[in-house]
Amino acid sequence: MTYFEAYILTRLDPLKSLFLSLSNKGIGVLIIIFIIYFTMFLLPVSLEDQEEEQQRRIRKIKNIFFFLIIPLYCLSFIIATLIPTSKEMAFIYIAPAIVNNKDVQKTIQKIPELSGLGLEYINELLKTKIEEIKK
Repeated sequence: MTYFEAYILTRLDPLKSLFLSLSNKGIGVLIIIFIIYFTMFLLPVSLEDQEEEQQRRIRKIKNIFFFLIIPLYCLSFIIATLIPTSKEMAFIYIAPAIVNNKDVQKTIQKIPELSGLGLEYINELLKTKIEEIKK
């Protein structure tokens, strides 16, 4: 593991928190924009221009909502979801190194033999203890 990888490992949790807060702030901005544009509908407009003005305001709200707020919110939420925590990153980095270690693989292959030897050893210990108790 290099120094840069160690640094990245320690910075993952704050980075994830940053993107989650950005997505939460996006919801707040969305609510504020809707309040502002909703109040625009309540402003008086002359009867002649009312239909045209209302359509313009609706288009403006839709444009802001669909082309600015939703993509930013989705992007920040997706990035926050994809960033692993430092524990997850440690597992991602260390688990393959442990599993692919040749010594560990040799030990795993010898588990049946080792367990058999362990049982024989425990059996001999029990026999000696039983003989000591009988005496």
